[in-house]
Amino acid sequence: MLKTLKFLTLATITIFSFCCYASENYDFKKTTWGMNREEVMATETTKPYKGNFIFKVSKDILIYNNVKVAEIETSLKYRFENDLLVSASYKFIENNPPKIYEKLKKLLIGKYGVPAEDSDLWKNENSKNLTAPPNEQISLGNLSLKTVWFLDRTKIVLNINKINDTGVNFVATEITYYKRTNIKNDLLHSETTDIKVETQDTELTKNL
Repeated sequence: MLKTLKFLTLATITIFSFCCYASENYDFKKTTWGMNREEVMATETTKPYKGNFIFKVSKDILIYNNVKVAEIETSLKYRFENDLLVSASYKFIENNPPKIYEKLKKLLIGKYGVPAEDSDLWKNENSKNLTAPPNEQISLGNLSLKTVWFLDRTKIVLNINKINDTGVNFVATEITYYKRTNIKNDLLHSETTDIKVETQDTELTKNL
């Protein structure tokens, strides 16, 4: 009986340790780079968007609509190469993208630390000298913002810019999580510093 109890206790500890290890080693949400489509779909609670007669969904992507991140409705896209997961992204197209950008940036800093890169990217020097406020410059396509974090296996890029999608121009904020494939090149940038700015609400950051 004692041997049985010891065995069950050891088995419970082993399973618990494995679960904790696995949960701490996800690359994005409950996925890891290299998963196939079926494995990624199994981590989501809803079915992916199948497209329509106008928009055809490529076999290399999975799209989920009506996803909430940091209390903001967005869409989620997984991208695959040779049926292996290589990136995932959220796209936000609410009425005030700059405000969303700053909110997400604050949350990401709180979760991942000080970014390795935080840039204002101007279309040209003439645009930089205009007196229009940043929000207007972004709407005009003269300015885009970019913030980057480097984790052990993942590169996170937060950006806001004017984009053209199916012939329609609009400003969007996007967070993209990439599998790090060229770590040597990434080391040319300073690594993300693991310094948390403040304690964050886990409900707001759990999908980031």
